[in-house]
Amino acid sequence: MADKSGWLSEEDYRKLLEGSMENPIPTADFILVREGEDGQDEFMLAKRTENPYKGSWFVAGGRIFDGEDVYEALQRNVNRELGIAITLEMVKLVCTMVVNNPPKMGIRWKSKWYFYTIRVGRSAEIRLNSENSRAKWFTRINRRWPKPVRVALLMAGFDYQ
Repeated sequence: MADKSGWLSEEDYRKLLEGSMENPIPTADFILVREGEDGQDEFMLAKRTENPYKGSWFVAGGRIFDGEDVYEALQRNVNRELGIAITLEMVKLVCTMVVNNPPKMGIRWKSKWYFYTIRVGRSAEIRLNSENSRAKWFTRINRRWPKPVRVALLMAGFDYQ
């Protein structure tokens, strides 16, 4: 059972992971997009400090809590991970996809990404939380990034280096 903040006990989280192979865990995931100095769109990724994908450039996001709609989860996750507030006008759904994640707590698990772009201005002030060590703006996809990141970025209209 989740507490008031939406977080699960370790036992309940383990059950959620175990059930995700048949019922993927819904998540609201996103990249910030802005116009670069040269007029070309660029996207922001963050370097993860936690598993899964610790040490990788990755999209931000997180689980959709029980009773939350996708937009509420997106607002919460953007604010929690990057410290910014968003409006519906900034948001564009890119795709949904099921992602096979690396084992967590020794359990294979799947998530269902609701993947968005969020358009921000060049002056947007990003404040990372502890889940990410740094953020960086890119214009091209790196072939060494995790597959779900590459697929989502391709769907968002970006291309390889």
